[in-house]
Amino acid sequence: METIVIEDLRWFFSTIAQTLGAVVGLVGMVCVYRLQGIYSSKWDIMQGSDVSREESFGISAHGQSAVDFIEAWSNMEKEGIPHLDRSILDATAVGLTDLLDMQASIKFRLIAFLIVNLTIIFGFIVALPFCEFLSAYRDRVIFEAVVFVIISLSSTVWLSYALIPPGRRQDKSKK
Repeated sequence: METIVIEDLRWFFSTIAQTLGAVVGLVGMVCVYRLQGIYSSKWDIMQGSDVSREESFGISAHGQSAVDFIEAWSNMEKEGIPHLDRSILDATAVGLTDLLDMQASIKFRLIAFLIVNLTIIFGFIVALPFCEFLSAYRDRVIFEAVVFVIISLSSTVWLSYALIPPGRRQDKSKK
């Protein structure tokens, strides 16, 4: 009877660790895909009318970060260049700023998600050799494991919210 409980705990801990590892891999893949999409969108905005900008204002997106690009546009506005199209400047600056904010949010949440989940996975793996000792506290161990799984799922949902583009979110607080 005792060996069945020990084997059950070993199976339980290894299954949870493998499942959470798979979730981390899938969510990580989605995050990388989303970050690549943001990078591509930033590049598209910066390249939008690159030839006309370079000829008219001397600004090129080549070799510039999005922040430097926004600063260059803002400096041109301050200099009062007469043929500067204000609508292009506003759209470019707002679009890039939104993308930079989304990128920072995803990166922050991804790091927190990885810390939480990898710590939980590591905890389950470390518990494997101690199954004999833990079998005496089987009910409590299983309860605590379920709590850790709920924490892991909560961090996954929290990260997933950052992956949704702002225009598609239904934020009830703004209504």
